[in-house]
Amino acid sequence: MVDVVKNNRFFLSFNPEDSCINEIIAIQNKINYAESSRLISKENLHMTLLFLGKVDESKLQILENIETDIENLNLKLEPIIFDKTFYWRSAKVSGLSASKAPDFLNILYDFFKDELLLTAEDKKIKPHITLARKVTKNPKYIMPFEPIELNIKELYLMQSIFSENKPIEYKVIKKYQLRS
Repeated sequence: MVDVVKNNRFFLSFNPEDSCINEIIAIQNKINYAESSRLISKENLHMTLLFLGKVDESKLQILENIETDIENLNLKLEPIIFDKTFYWRSAKVSGLSASKAPDFLNILYDFFKDELLLTAEDKKIKPHITLARKVTKNPKYIMPFEPIELNIKELYLMQSIFSENKPIEYKVIKKYQLRS
């Protein structure tokens, strides 16, 4: 079990395979970001399914013991195709996004929201991988790029670890195998 720390922040994510990460980094390197932008390191590249925020011990216990319920969802896993770029001015982030969200993403989102009794908004998932934060103006994209196919086999419970004078670190807490 995870030690619940005062400032813990958790999220559920899909982590790209190494070959996929190399393709993402190649695109990231072709984007002309302002100097003030902070690029996401290759170790931290991921697609968030659901941000959980601070999680108490009871919810962590549910997350530790939920694997059988996930297996019973009978998901139809499909690749997620990241085929375009985005810039969200209000969040000051940019990255890659997918034109289409496979149905299994919304099924998993709703499942975890219900199991954890979260008050997260009802929404459709917008698959994206953040490439840079603190982006103050729309970056200049060097286009086009070959779409990146993210094959989903696992879902991860991740913890954000903050420390002074260091970049944020993401720690894998639990890995869930997904099956079609």
